[in-house]
Amino acid sequence: NQRKPKAVVVDATAVYWLTEKLVERAPKKGGGTEFVVKDPARLNRFDKATGQVSALASGFDMAHYLVIDAEALYVGSRSWGNDGIVKVPKDGSASTQLVKKDDAKVEDIALDDTHVFWTHGDGKVMKVPKAGGKPVLVYAGRTLKPNELSTIGDLAVDASGAYFADSGQFVRTRQGDRWVVDQQPGFVKGVKTTGGKPTLFVYDLKYPKSMAT
Repeated sequence: NQRKPKAVVVDATAVYWLTEKLVERAPKKGGGTEFVVKDPARLNRFDKATGQVSALASGFDMAHYLVIDAEALYVGSRSWGNDGIVKVPKDGSASTQLVKKDDAKVEDIALDDTHVFWTHGDGKVMKVPKAGGKPVLVYAGRTLKPNELSTIGDLAVDASGAYFADSGQFVRTRQGDRWVVDQQPGFVKGVKTTGGKPTLFVYDLKYPKSMAT
């Protein structure tokens, strides 16, 4: 009875996953209808010892990405969602929004010992301290033109750096009454977690994704 479960992570005692919110059309006062959230998106927990399933946190909008460390889980919202990046302690204490929606535009998230990293919808790699603080720019691609879309996506982090995939810029041009989209080649790059000049590992790829270190 789980609504579109996704983003499964695990530790020694439990399994965690996200479920989507339930939105239904309902009558509107004065006539017509409106969409109403009947049940919010949740972060769920399955206890390996007892077999019990519980909601560790709820009220998310477009929660889609989930990573875990020894103390907490970190939930990332899709670019158009309202959640940003939220830290959820495993002990059930209050959640903390580390990054607001307008600063997040999350495409993927990853962790090192001290920071949460994410690929940003504007073609950047960002990080924020796990304890809270100001987001910091790690990598910035070239400035996009109005007819270009960023395709930076999947991300992995280790002690040496942050590694990310980019499917290649989408360039939109108007031809008569329709838009034509041309996709440039994708690539995989890496950059030190403190920032600096990136290293190009592979170029001329088609839809690179699912990074790991």
